[in-house]
Amino acid sequence: MDALTAEQAAYLAGVIDGEGHLAIVRAVKASGGSPRFGFVAKITNTKREWLEELQTWIGGRVYQTGASPKRLNSRPCFDLRLIGAEARAMLTQIRPYVRLKSRHVDLLLRYFEVAAMRRASNLPGQLSDPSIIAELDQLHVEMKSINLRGLHQTWHQGGPHLHRQCRLDGCERPHLSNGYCKTHYKKHVERGGPAWHERACVQCGKPFVSKRSYAICCSRRCVNRHGYLDRKRVTGRS
Repeated sequence: MDALTAEQAAYLAGVIDGEGHLAIVRAVKASGGSPRFGFVAKITNTKREWLEELQTWIGGRVYQTGASPKRLNSRPCFDLRLIGAEARAMLTQIRPYVRLKSRHVDLLLRYFEVAAMRRASNLPGQLSDPSIIAELDQLHVEMKSINLRGLHQTWHQGGPHLHRQCRLDGCERPHLSNGYCKTHYKKHVERGGPAWHERACVQCGKPFVSKRSYAICCSRRCVNRHGYLDRKRVTGRS
């Protein structure tokens, strides 16, 4: 990768702030041993030509990640992913210009330093230095905490674990969708919220209120009668 001009470095800093994703990943083998660490440094956009232009500046490879063939209206999405040397060179040069993700950049640059120390100190058949593993774990946890939203920190045998939870105060159930747990998703999204909804029964015409925004009948009797008449219309029976 060639040295960036001041204009290119400032432009890429804005790109990383808006379209970039920086992360540290951790994995443990089922057979045990020291954990393995990696990183993610990528820029995501729907314009492949733009990413290919950035590729001429900083290197990396462009991959298609979005657009399922089953969804006719979906737009393809692309990632420009960087390897270690390219990512480190780019982040070092754009660091003075980054604003929103300045802490991400600092953590990832420190990760590169600690990972190099681990490679230099590793001996065949021996576990890695525990102090180095501890610092990598700390970098991973902090990076994960600033990347996720709606966090609730708990602990498990391997250390701190971060996951999303329901956004309603006092609810600690795990997140399902739209910021809610399964129970509150049904209440606030599927059923239209806690408010009562005024309706007129489509079968008897009587006004009624319901917790469900999609209710159309005032009683089970009207529901059954409405379905029975619909079946008669479909079958043509008198």
